[in-house]
Amino acid sequence: PQGYEINSSKTMVLGSGHSWNGRLVYFINSTPSQMFDFYRREMPGMGWQVISLYRAPTSVMTYSQSGRIATVEIASGFIYGSDVSIVMAPAVNAHTGAQPPAERPPYGASAAPPSAGVTVQPMK
Repeated sequence: PQGYEINSSKTMVLGSGHSWNGRLVYFINSTPSQMFDFYRREMPGMGWQVISLYRAPTSVMTYSQSGRIATVEIASGFIYGSDVSIVMAPAVNAHTGAQPPAERPPYGASAAPPSAGVTVQPMK
């Protein structure tokens, strides 16, 4: 949207164009309701498919496109306007062919202790 100010201390973007990943955080002088409506209207027009929409004091919207996931979080600004955070990442699911990370068993009696010179001491 026009008129935003990027929060560089909370933004980390890797890549460029349509293939960036990371988190973009910005402030805009529009209400959270206006921003929710903006993304709900504009994202499908740019080829994004809605996965979930949650409209609340802090709204969360999730979209997918070509093996990527975009999560948009919209909250009220400190005094006025909206704080918007967009997290963009590759999808990890059956549609992309990527496999989720292997689950690790909880560390305990049934799990193997760390190796390679590491010893385990019981807590007292």
